[in-house]
Formats: sequence, C-alpha cells, structure tokens
Amino acid sequence: MQLASCSYDTTIKLWDLFDD
Repeated sequence: MQLASCSYDTTIKLWDLFDD
C-alpha cells in the first residue's frame, strides 16, 4: 500500500512538472 502510494505521489509530481 505504502509503496503504491509513493509511486502515485511520484506520478503526480511528474505530471505537475510536465504541466509547468
């Protein structure tokens, strides 16, 4: 669960960078 959550958080951060 925690690992999946970390991966999700990383994906969100990456998308945030692309959106910028």
